[in-house]
Amino acid sequence: VYIYTYYKNDDDDKENVRERERMRFKRRYYCVEILFNDGDAVVNQLRAVQKVKHTQLNDAVLAMIERLYGDYGMATMLPSYSLIYFNASTNLAILRTSREMHDKFHSCLAYIQKLADYSVTLRVVHKSGSVKRCKKYLVTYCIRKVAELVGEQQKRIGSEQIVQSFSTLADTCKLNDSTFINN
Repeated sequence: VYIYTYYKNDDDDKENVRERERMRFKRRYYCVEILFNDGDAVVNQLRAVQKVKHTQLNDAVLAMIERLYGDYGMATMLPSYSLIYFNASTNLAILRTSREMHDKFHSCLAYIQKLADYSVTLRVVHKSGSVKRCKKYLVTYCIRKVAELVGEQQKRIGSEQIVQSFSTLADTCKLNDSTFINN
């Protein structure tokens, strides 16, 4: 049965309905760093290559959403959740969720403590409304982290070994991120 409601100005109502249909779905993007809780930060970063796969991170986030918020949380967050980017060499990821659920999603990230039998902490390094801004932030963040690692490694070992290790790291990042900056 179709029920028609009479309005004073039918044309204005139709315009409002069209405008609501045209509104875009607002999202939030999280830049997340996976920190392993097993020792020195510099050694940790150098050993952490290829420890965690993107499917393990994705499964851990979904399991935590279900654990904290149950079926209702899964039903509201799952349609908007996505793992946009993951780099196993740098342990950085970009995750997407809806703007309405971003506070609950942030709390889920804080409670994740295990990935692939490793004790980890997920640290949100940046939160943005666009994936383009997250990508720009990750590039500057990686540059800053590499500068910190070079400074700390120069104190420990010689410059020749540093150049060799960072050239291999750069090669693996190029393989993993060939389309990252271009998109």
